[in-house]
Amino acid sequence: MVQSRMIGVSFFWAFLVVPLTFFGIRTTYVFMIILLFSLMSSAVTTVLSWQNTTRKWLLVHLAFQVLTMLWATQYYHMFMKLFIPISGRSGGHKNPEYTVGSIAALMTLLATSYMMPLVGLLKRASELTAKLTVFILLAVLLACFTQVGFPYRDDSAHAPTVQRHYVTHVMRSYYDDLGNSRGNDSGFLFREMDRNSVRMIRGIANPEKVTPVLALDTCEKEIFCGIPFYSLFHQRRFDNYWLPGPAPVADKVVTIRKTKQEQIGEHVRRLTFVLEGSIQSSIIIGAKPGVKLVGWNLLEKLTPATEFNNQQAHFVLVTHGLPGEPWEVTLDFEHEDKNHKGLLVDIAVVTTHWEAHRMHTKEFTDLLNKFPSWAHIVPSVAVMNIHVF
Repeated sequence: MVQSRMIGVSFFWAFLVVPLTFFGIRTTYVFMIILLFSLMSSAVTTVLSWQNTTRKWLLVHLAFQVLTMLWATQYYHMFMKLFIPISGRSGGHKNPEYTVGSIAALMTLLATSYMMPLVGLLKRASELTAKLTVFILLAVLLACFTQVGFPYRDDSAHAPTVQRHYVTHVMRSYYDDLGNSRGNDSGFLFREMDRNSVRMIRGIANPEKVTPVLALDTCEKEIFCGIPFYSLFHQRRFDNYWLPGPAPVADKVVTIRKTKQEQIGEHVRRLTFVLEGSIQSSIIIGAKPGVKLVGWNLLEKLTPATEFNNQQAHFVLVTHGLPGEPWEVTLDFEHEDKNHKGLLVDIAVVTTHWEAHRMHTKEFTDLLNKFPSWAHIVPSVAVMNIHVF
């Protein structure tokens, strides 16, 4: 009966290996090696005619299963080292326990699939199952009610598992089409990196004042909610939170200035700007309703627009290795009306200073010091100037 179940396990892996190999999935070899060890075990017992001798057959089977477990557990370790850190950067909407638990279950099946049928050889199989259940319950209790299950560690044990936080001290200024100020505000921007980040953010700041960015008034008035984006992939993927606060100190800022406007076609108008500053910056270009960006000199081709907060805009990241000269930027806009006299575009220029501790104000430093030792903070200072043209 036990050997029949072994054959059933082999058929399971074979039915998995064949179609995956047919579709060219190379990781199939992981399962194929598991199947190979079992076939080698069966070949040895068949050649030696030990298949009807329980002890000898079992000895050969266990010897090959040691190799199977060594093979499988190395992938268990590899996948855990890969996916556990990734789960700490997956945002607050996904529960990483599902991912890690699924990997653990799959790897356990991979390592012990040929060992499970051996339970049928035990005289007291139910007693063994009960004892294993007790150990599982003890592990669950330790994980839930002691520090053993706490997911974060600082570097005191030389094996840190940190909670990551990106905290940005932000100054935002708003300008009209004449260059006059429409207002300004400032505060601290937090990015939600993992499932527990929000509790930490609300714990160190005033919970009543911490607001999800998408709930701010600026989402109704400004391009991309007035968030100082420096990476659309990261910041669009994760939730961001805003805490009002005093203005930061930033001595170098990238600026944009319109120098010329000309009608180059019946429905196409070209705006020429000068971009000054040699610091990492980003530009968000959002055309007004009825207007479309159809050309620029930033790249050979116009990149697709990105959507955020139900708004379409083009995002450009500008980096510098060495100080450079002012940069002339031209943008071509197509408007529906032949005699379009309204505004064409919202342009936001974001200057980001990373690890610029000399720019950290006392309020920013005090906020960063509230984080525990097992939190890894990436501080930055950002200045965002939002223009309409």
